[in-house]
Amino acid sequence: MCDWKTKVCLVVGLLLALAISGPVVAGLKSEENGATDSPLLARVRGDCASGRSAAAIDVSWPSLAGGMIRAGLADPSPCVRQKFVALVGNNGGDEWLDELYIAAGASDSGLRTAATAALGEALGRTRADTLRCADEQFVKRFIELLEDEHPPVRDEAMMALKNLSGMDLGYTPSNWEAWWEDSRFVRVDR
Repeated sequence: MCDWKTKVCLVVGLLLALAISGPVVAGLKSEENGATDSPLLARVRGDCASGRSAAAIDVSWPSLAGGMIRAGLADPSPCVRQKFVALVGNNGGDEWLDELYIAAGASDSGLRTAATAALGEALGRTRADTLRCADEQFVKRFIELLEDEHPPVRDEAMMALKNLSGMDLGYTPSNWEAWWEDSRFVRVDR
């Protein structure tokens, strides 16, 4: 049983949280009820349709529902997917790595570039000095992307590999494959 001071603190905290994130939270729909469209997703679609594609998504990460993020990552518009990929890359953890991996293989070069950068950022943030055996698919995707036809994709793949390894082995995939095989990183299963 809570005393009255605890109850007051909880109510004040809840009211403060709603005041800060109310407009965002009010428009979001949870993954559990199956609804994934929201005012935020509509706003991002509108930004992309009107040519404001450079604007980042400005929203509090903890307030986002997973279903809405997945809807943004699966949106038919490459512009919308790019914005959500950047959002996930800047804020998400391990639970989003597979979605970023898939986006890094997209046919749209802008989306591949954004996803490669986001995947490198997310891995660099969550892995510190330890890559895991399960990370092999991500490292191999970066190595493959070193030969992408679009220079920005190659550059982001190179940056990701440099950040993960602390080395600059150039744009030659065989150099990076050798590094991965002889990696100084401890490989552990998740």
